[in-house]
Amino acid sequence: MTPPVWRWLAPLLVLLAATALRIHAIGVQSLWSDEGNSVVQAGRTLADIALHAARDIHPPGYYWMLHLWARLTGSSEFALRLLSALVSVLGAACTLAIGRALFGFTAGLVAALLLALNGFSIWYAQEMRMYALLGLWGAAAALVLTALLLRPGRERMLALALVNAAGLWTHYAWPFVLLAQGGVVALWLAGASLRHMDTRRRLVALLTAAGIALLLFLPWLATALERVSAWPATGAALSGGMALQRLYPLLAVGPSFASLTADWQAFTAGSALLLIVFGSAPARRALWRGGLPLVWTLAPCAAFLALGLYREPNLKFLLPAQAGFALWAGRGFSWLWSCPAPLLRALALAAGALLVTGMALSLGPLGHDAAYQRADYRGLVADISVDLTNEDLIVLNAPNQVEVFRYYYRGDANVLPMPPGTGPVDEASLRRLQEGVARARRVYALYWGERERDPQGIVERALVAGAHVADSRWYGDVRLVTYSVPRSLAIVETPDAHFGDKIVLLRQARNALRLAAGEDLQLQLDWRADAPLALRYKVFLQLLDAEGQLVAQHDSEPAAGLAPTDAWAPGETVVDRRALMLPEGLAPGRYTMIVGLYTENDPGQRLPFGDADHLVVGTLEITGEKG
Repeated sequence: MTPPVWRWLAPLLVLLAATALRIHAIGVQSLWSDEGNSVVQAGRTLADIALHAARDIHPPGYYWMLHLWARLTGSSEFALRLLSALVSVLGAACTLAIGRALFGFTAGLVAALLLALNGFSIWYAQEMRMYALLGLWGAAAALVLTALLLRPGRERMLALALVNAAGLWTHYAWPFVLLAQGGVVALWLAGASLRHMDTRRRLVALLTAAGIALLLFLPWLATALERVSAWPATGAALSGGMALQRLYPLLAVGPSFASLTADWQAFTAGSALLLIVFGSAPARRALWRGGLPLVWTLAPCAAFLALGLYREPNLKFLLPAQAGFALWAGRGFSWLWSCPAPLLRALALAAGALLVTGMALSLGPLGHDAAYQRADYRGLVADISVDLTNEDLIVLNAPNQVEVFRYYYRGDANVLPMPPGTGPVDEASLRRLQEGVARARRVYALYWGERERDPQGIVERALVAGAHVADSRWYGDVRLVTYSVPRSLAIVETPDAHFGDKIVLLRQARNALRLAAGEDLQLQLDWRADAPLALRYKVFLQLLDAEGQLVAQHDSEPAAGLAPTDAWAPGETVVDRRALMLPEGLAPGRYTMIVGLYTENDPGQRLPFGDADHLVVGTLEITGEKG
């Protein structure tokens, strides 16, 4: 028998661990685009939140809560994300209570521990979005439904109605949880008799709770149906095997499962499988008790896959299923642990220890591995602010980047979202872009989610056509490209230089023979292929000092990657514009410019130019610091 002190101390320690894991380093990563939208929504009035949510794919419930929370805590990254962390901990507490009610103390404790350590839950507990809240309502719905089926009452009926209404107001994926509830009720009905008064009372309470939830959501129902039907499909169908391969590690361990070694992947996945196998045993007293964890896990996943919603960003819709998986494994551990056979108890300890260790090992990469980091808008803004002036233009290829960008950037440079509203880039937006570029000194373009926001690359092609690419770097999944806007390319030469036996540099043009340190050297290279090219090459432009030391360079595929060499048509002229941003503090003197090509992934494999591996395209005199 469990000592009384341990019965409250152990759950407390698990919930404290869940809290610590969710609060640890919660403000280290930058806000990303969708979190910027949450910041702006939280700053609006409650009525304006609803107005803007009616044009979005999320109902206003979370934003209303965040608005009230921000009034109490402020709008720092830590404060705004803290709401998600705390509701995630409450979700773990609900999971603990469900496990205790259905299967006993041990099952609830283990389920709460597995949820506390799961990287899937932790990741969204540190994000200022509605997904941790969705997970809480999912666990709360399972808890209240369990309580109602065990002992009906008006308070439990009303609680179920309120939780379902809250879920509907939080996210349009809530019907997945309603489907799970329907599955549990179906299992309960399969083992009950409608002749009994208690059965009829429970059924009436369930139907009444559903009706109240629908009435509470009725003011938003038409908007919800319109938004869900109008939103473009962004997912894909998966085969059963592929679905299991993608979803099982996520629910068992979290998104950083792939960071584990092959051995630890096998240990962790195998241990979780062992626990859920034993957690699938039919319950002695009621079929629905044993079936609830399975249904709560599988019903949302099945609906998600059946609707063709699979893609990485959509996996967060399945957070309510993660509580079901934890309950499933927790019940398996409890079943083994309750067996009198020492071998089975040892098996429970071994499986539990391996699973918990694997989960703990996966949390390290989740916090520091670049593969799991959010877009770093904070770092991006800090970097461009060093040289940014009010003569520069900042272009955002996706309109919903502007909120997070403005959270960090408070300067007076012109910021142009493309387009200003949702939808594709139109002619009016394109004209505004071209006019803005014509007036700018430099353009800083932030590319994010191009496949959805600008699949034809209209923004990038317009910028490459009107400016010279000077730099390109990644900040998480956001690409920052810096362009230098040309005024005049007056110095023109026609070298007719042959690289290898197929590529010819026909013409080069640049903006100046003399520049000050900190200014931009702009160069246009016109290329031709005399025969089809099987390989992709990068072009390098380098500036060398008198000793031949590299002081500045720019490497990229031609036309910023929009004209790869293996797509060149023989005889076609390919225009390649690029720039060098000369370092501040570059010493006055005469510098040499060289150009060449190398195979895409191997800078050491340069195409020959005569007896050399580059062409000297001229000299540049540095006159001192720019005024």
